[in-house]
Amino acid sequence: KHYKVGKLVYEGRFEDGLPDGKHVSYWANGQKKREGVYNMGEKNGEWKHYTRDGELFLVITYKFGKEVEYDNKKIEVSEEQQKE
Repeated sequence: KHYKVGKLVYEGRFEDGLPDGKHVSYWANGQKKREGVYNMGEKNGEWKHYTRDGELFLVITYKFGKEVEYDNKKIEVSEEQQKE
């Protein structure tokens, strides 16, 4: 996908209609906005978020589509939430 001026907006692939593999989105100025990996529609691993100037400002780690770390701080999940 591209912005009207021809700059890249998004790159990534889909498998059976679900995002799969590395995905990257971009700000209108061409800088990365967000990047991470999907595994058949679920976010996995580190997802990095960047400012419009291209500086890293947030990292969220996912496991099977659920947030498990937020800027290197583990997210506490109750037993009930783990069952969902």
